[in-house]
Amino acid sequence: MEAFVKDTVNDLWEFKLPSNHTIVGRDYSPGTGENQLDWFLSSLKNSTAKWKFIMSSVPFNKAQKGAIDLGIALQETVLNIPFGNYPPGITGFFAAVEMADKWVGFPMDIDTVLNFITRNKIKNVIVLSGDSHNAAIDDGTNAGLPEIMAGGLDITNSRTVAFLSAVGLNIWNKGGQGLTTSQFNNAFGNITVFGNDSVNLALIDETGIEFASYTIPAEDLVSIQNNRKESIPVSYQLLQNYPNPFNPTTTIGYFIPVESEVEIFIHNIIGQKVAEFNERIKPAGYYNFLWQPKYLSSGVYFYTISAHSTDGKNIFNKTLKMLFMK
Repeated sequence: MEAFVKDTVNDLWEFKLPSNHTIVGRDYSPGTGENQLDWFLSSLKNSTAKWKFIMSSVPFNKAQKGAIDLGIALQETVLNIPFGNYPPGITGFFAAVEMADKWVGFPMDIDTVLNFITRNKIKNVIVLSGDSHNAAIDDGTNAGLPEIMAGGLDITNSRTVAFLSAVGLNIWNKGGQGLTTSQFNNAFGNITVFGNDSVNLALIDETGIEFASYTIPAEDLVSIQNNRKESIPVSYQLLQNYPNPFNPTTTIGYFIPVESEVEIFIHNIIGQKVAEFNERIKPAGYYNFLWQPKYLSSGVYFYTISAHSTDGKNIFNKTLKMLFMK
């Protein structure tokens, strides 16, 4: 709760982090050795293992910040989620507080870990997590690192992943309960290491049905953050904006595999163009575009990337949906 502060003017809660808000120990006293954070980072850096697995009792996925933002935006709204283990009549604020006890409630720590891994070029890092009473996989695009979340064995399934997807927060891109299966049976995660070649992350329900699987090849760069900056994409891609829903700004990411002229268009729900941006000619790589709506009302918007070759030929178009909430 210390991350939430009530505005005395409008009597509404805000997500405002106190200084040094941390999920890992950063304190150091002479004679006590390394603090928890330094021990963790140095162990990660000095590991000679081909694959480095971070075991976490709570999800690491940084894109869950969108759920906190949504909960704050709907803090006085009674959600009445008709499934899972949520009590009846919970408000958006309750949902925001529940989400804030994950890594996403401690963004300083997420940034510290991801920046350390990137700076030290640590490869093949995978997160194994639980706690959310359901199961899903992300390749790192949303989570920051490849992550399998599997905490649905012999417990009441919260269906959180399905609920977040239903409100536009598609933050587990390799499948999960409510994403690649409509069943919410008890489930578990299965990790298969194929020597130095690859690691397979799979989700299997209690009947033996595998409903999600993702294989990570060796030498995969440490994180999507690093991958985007240092590698050359093999295809055009438009990524889901982050955060989503958002206020006041959101980031749109895209890949271009060859030098291209890029344009970005924003349309409202009735198809009217409300913004247009010419990113000009860019070399192959990953790019972030920051958008801050001005004088626009809350609602659903669509963003489109249009890429042209240097001779003017249109070679890629894709559109995705986002939610702006004032």
